Amino acid sequence: MGLHNRCCIATSGGSYKCPKGHCGCTSTWTVVIVVYCISSMFFFGMSSLPQLLAADPAHSPGLDYSTYWSPEEVSSGVFDGRVSALAVMVYTIGVPLIMLGVSTCGAQAKDVALHTTVDAEGIPFRGWLPGIFLINYCWSGVVMFTLKYYTVQLRPIGLTKCGDVLEHHVKGFNRTLEYTASLAQLKQCRSFDPEYFLGFPSGHASMAFSGVFGTGLLFYVVPWVLDGFINAICCCDNKSYLTMHNYVKTGLRTVVLFIATMGASLIAASRVMDGSHFPVQVTAGSLLGVCAALLLVSSSLIRDSGPLGGSAMKKNDSTNRYGNKEVNVVEMA
Repeated sequence: MGLHNRCCIATSGGSYKCPKGHCGCTSTWTVVIVVYCISSMFFFGMSSLPQLLAADPAHSPGLDYSTYWSPEEVSSGVFDGRVSALAVMVYTIGVPLIMLGVSTCGAQAKDVALHTTVDAEGIPFRGWLPGIFLINYCWSGVVMFTLKYYTVQLRPIGLTKCGDVLEHHVKGFNRTLEYTASLAQLKQCRSFDPEYFLGFPSGHASMAFSGVFGTGLLFYVVPWVLDGFINAICCCDNKSYLTMHNYVKTGLRTVVLFIATMGASLIAASRVMDGSHFPVQVTAGSLLGVCAALLLVSSSLIRDSGPLGGSAMKKNDSTNRYGNKEVNVVEMA
């Protein structure tokens, strides 16, 4: 099936035209893109300015504070902020965005297939799904970075790493003989490398639950998201799926949510294992991400879009909500 056949409706003249309020809704897409660009500017601005925005530490726990990692433990760790930051962006925004984009395209194609006239009413705008996901992700990140810069909490590896930082940047400084983790030394360390003072909350945990868990929650709470995804990957030949009983679809959505929850939890747990965060810091980041995910799925712009086909399908068959009864729909598709 060609792209025009999937996204547009044939006219009497033999050409194709997008239905009202759907593919040709450029003004709405413009709003989505502009708001996302503004949000991403704040997000990347906050993430790239720790030396300017982060406050100085207010106290020192001292080298004898056993909660922090020792030099031996740090030397065996795998902390690498740059690599892990790139990985978390791929897993928490790249993969979910691809999945939601597929859902949007699949839902859009099915919406058009279920209508026969260009002027058909009730075709929803599905572009809010990836748009609001990105906007929500960015602003939850802004909140996360604001908390990091305000609280200035050391990471578990922070005390030991600060000795290495001072030895590297301060000429003649001997880590073994001179490093006491005093407040003055910690402030000097923060001026060179503030990364070790951004422990609360865990950014990886926050973004994992905001992005990965949020996507799983969308698939579970908003039925048309999974319906559109299945429609896309099945190349629109999804009659078997559409005629499944409702409890089978609910089971599929539950599996997606479970996998997303486990994926987010593993990312969060790994930050404790590699010495990047204390458990309380990871817990705080996870709760922040969960709140962002709940805010995402509560958006009326996504939830009120209705089943595949839009409000016209509700009028034609009130029992056909989210494709659970597909007698007329399959024939139209």
